[in-house]
Amino acid sequence: MNAGSKIIPEEIIFNMEHFYQNIEGWFSYEYIYKDIVEQADENSLFVEIGSFKGRSSAFMAVEIANSGKQIQFDCIDPMTLLGHYADSAVEKPEEFVGYSADQFHKRMEPVKGYYNLKQMTSLEAASHYADGSIDFLMVDGDHSFEGVKQDLLHFLPKMRAGGLIAGDDAFVPEIVRAVESVARDLNPVFNGVHFFISIPE
Repeated sequence: MNAGSKIIPEEIIFNMEHFYQNIEGWFSYEYIYKDIVEQADENSLFVEIGSFKGRSSAFMAVEIANSGKQIQFDCIDPMTLLGHYADSAVEKPEEFVGYSADQFHKRMEPVKGYYNLKQMTSLEAASHYADGSIDFLMVDGDHSFEGVKQDLLHFLPKMRAGGLIAGDDAFVPEIVRAVESVARDLNPVFNGVHFFISIPE
């Protein structure tokens, strides 16, 4: 050991405070992200479809940092107004101020190195993953029937056996129909807010 070096207790190393509350946006699945990080094995791959301004992404990245585990976390978002975002921006343009890749990275600066932004649509991003490679997938992008359906169709083959797909806003009829149309045989679970699809071992 060098004379100037010292041992830092583990509880100090993995003690990053959450800052997601300071980021605008919508996020209701803290409990899912906490549980999935706690259960994750080393070298897991997590993918988030629909990162928006980074509220959920920041929460996940801090959980990963504090876990001390090697977890790859990819945030997929085109960072442009498409689908239901485009419709919402017409009604409430103020909610989309600062929705850009540059601003996303600025907000995520405290967790630099704990996430990867893939600035593209989810369907474009799907081809970047090998079949059976993803351990956890959050679906929170295009909320239309066709959008959710295509996300599931493209990413189901990418999921590892024993993996988990979760999704937000499962009270929206179009989302429920999309999940059931693609994954009925996998017995999806709906809790009124979120949906879950467990990939068989």
